[in-house]
Amino acid sequence: MEKPKKVFNVERGLFDKFGAPGDVSELLTDWGTCRRCELCEGRRSVVLGDGSWTAKVMVVGQWPGMGEDKEGRPFVAREGLNIKRWIHGAVPENDIFWTNVLACRVKEKAGYGAQLRREYMEECRPRLEGTVSIVNPDIIVALGTHAKNAFLSTSASLSVLREVRHKYKGKMVLVCINPAALSRQRQAGADKRTLAALEEMVISDMQFLSDAYQEIKGRDNNEES
Repeated sequence: MEKPKKVFNVERGLFDKFGAPGDVSELLTDWGTCRRCELCEGRRSVVLGDGSWTAKVMVVGQWPGMGEDKEGRPFVAREGLNIKRWIHGAVPENDIFWTNVLACRVKEKAGYGAQLRREYMEECRPRLEGTVSIVNPDIIVALGTHAKNAFLSTSASLSVLREVRHKYKGKMVLVCINPAALSRQRQAGADKRTLAALEEMVISDMQFLSDAYQEIKGRDNNEES
């Protein structure tokens, strides 16, 4: 597919209310009307991010859902709001930036397998890395396998990688079970034992995040005093 010309044309004034730093304009110019892969054919919005541009914590999911595609913002539909409720128990809203591995909606249908998703991730990777560079968080929270793969070069499972402080370009990366998996398992009719074990892992992940966040806040407070 031919690469499009870089045009700054983002509908609905994306980022206008977030007090974004000046170098965000380059991100918008490069990605606001992106057509680098075939996902552009089925999307309504390029969902770049939401939250504080000076956040200590960046939460990274997989890709926007239908509601996020409609609103142009990540984590605003039912699953996203559920994830936010969990994360807010560990980190205050004003210290979080929200984004995804992919900026465009992936419609679940035949042909959108793992190989294609890797191709999409590679096309969108410069946008994700640019966002990390601008926000410059202390902690990156990788929710689920696709987010983990964006930051860690390992085939190890989530169960092995969670509750460990990993590093990506000098930043702490915490691999977490996506809290949305809990509601999905409930809807799928999972038994009580499975649900209890999954919920225990999510709670433990959020406590691990909270501990890391409080440690960084304490360090920063000590440096200021």
